[in-house]
Amino acid sequence: GGPGMSAIAIALAEMGHEVVHYDSWTGIRHYWSHPLWRVWWRCARRVREADRRTHGRGLSAAVERERPDIVIVLKGLFVGPDDVRAMKASGAWVVIVNHDDFFSLNRANVSAAQRAALPEWDHVFVTREVNVDEVRPHNSNVELLRFAYHPRVHYPVPVDPVAEPQ
Repeated sequence: GGPGMSAIAIALAEMGHEVVHYDSWTGIRHYWSHPLWRVWWRCARRVREADRRTHGRGLSAAVERERPDIVIVLKGLFVGPDDVRAMKASGAWVVIVNHDDFFSLNRANVSAAQRAALPEWDHVFVTREVNVDEVRPHNSNVELLRFAYHPRVHYPVPVDPVAEPQ
């Protein structure tokens, strides 16, 4: 567990599963923390290939070290085909859950590495029906995963009637 865990990771941990979280910005956090790299990210909407490979090697090393039964990658912008193959070599079932469209024109939501890795995943879970047919030519193990409700993430917020705008 740890900060930045997804609702999926939290739910699995609460169900009694051991969850190890690998932050999606590990090894590439400078794209957020350093002003010049932030400008690069905002303009290019991608990381340098050398940085992406560093991130992927770190993820693969964590899988090798932890030896999980299942690896669930969320979105996988910085995970390429070699990274998926390396994780699968550990014996884990390696899947991706992507709430965005793999074929979107929005550069912030897709990457060449992510698309190139599509055939390598043991299973691909998408959250939009249209994406099932789009992904199937690249990976026949694709399935629709509907959005879910998690009470600690999705809950009504009490509003003070006095403070509420009229």
